[in-house]
Amino acid sequence: MKEVKNGTSRLHVCNGQKLAKILAKKGLNAREFSTELGYNATYLPKVIRTNKIGETAVGLLMSKGIKPTQYDVDMETTVKSKDPVTVAYEDAFNKLPEKVEKAVTGLDEKSPVELAMEEPGVVKVEFSLDIVKLKAIIKAAVKEAYEEL
Repeated sequence: MKEVKNGTSRLHVCNGQKLAKILAKKGLNAREFSTELGYNATYLPKVIRTNKIGETAVGLLMSKGIKPTQYDVDMETTVKSKDPVTVAYEDAFNKLPEKVEKAVTGLDEKSPVELAMEEPGVVKVEFSLDIVKLKAIIKAAVKEAYEEL
């Protein structure tokens, strides 16, 4: 079994539609080919959809005979990976008129709760709980409540 890659490499701009056509010409399914390269099955479909490909994936595709020039990879330009919501917000924010932009930036002030957390003597506690532990706690609580009935 191949090891699924979980790291990240620098992202580069590419032409996802051209990559999709290349894969189709070679008779390759993007999902199956992703797993063959050692990635999650959704990797190449995401590359095709977002027009961004990792540097490592470019090398793996080259080893399979698919050259970066065939799908217009711009190795000079690296792209920061951002979630679509952040990108959409930034795009919308950059298009705002100057007066509205000034009003919106004023909203970045701290809330009363955040100000109270900065008071001397206040201790901020954060915790994390994975979903498996959370399910076990809920299951035990439901079982206990049921037994009390």
